[in-house]
Amino acid sequence: KYLAAAVTRAVNLAQFACGREAEAVASIQDIYSDSSPAGQLVNNYKAQWEMYGKSLGGQILSYGQLRAKQLKVADLQLPEPDKLEKQYANVVPSLHPDVEGKEFSMESSERYKKYLEKNPDALKVINFDMGQRRFVLNYINGKRSVVKIRDSVMAETSRDVDLNALVKYLEFLKAVGWIVY
Repeated sequence: KYLAAAVTRAVNLAQFACGREAEAVASIQDIYSDSSPAGQLVNNYKAQWEMYGKSLGGQILSYGQLRAKQLKVADLQLPEPDKLEKQYANVVPSLHPDVEGKEFSMESSERYKKYLEKNPDALKVINFDMGQRRFVLNYINGKRSVVKIRDSVMAETSRDVDLNALVKYLEFLKAVGWIVY
């Protein structure tokens, strides 16, 4: 049980780290000279990081399977996505256009304060602490799916993130007018 959880967490962390590097390489796509060789070079570096993440994840899983065999425990596999994960694998939130680049602290924004005045118990159903909420906001970029955001927050914080709780928080952000789908 613990081995499977540790392997799943390690694979997620490796893919997160390599994905972040791929995103860093891709971040220069808006500023490079737009020449074909430069574009190809950027795409090649990005692909290298993506392949590295995939192979590192496979290596971690293989080692976990070796340890499972040595410990004489059940065969180890990464968990298959459940119904909720499949549902949110392609749902991509982004910051509301009135917020993006204009507001930087949700808690001090007028829309947040007004919403909480009208709905004082709204945050009580959100099972996230302030730190987790900030990490979630950091990963909303209009490119990452809800599942990818959850996986990124888990890798960054080394804490499990319940997908149901994340969906509730995102619905809260949408109601406040901070994000759109």
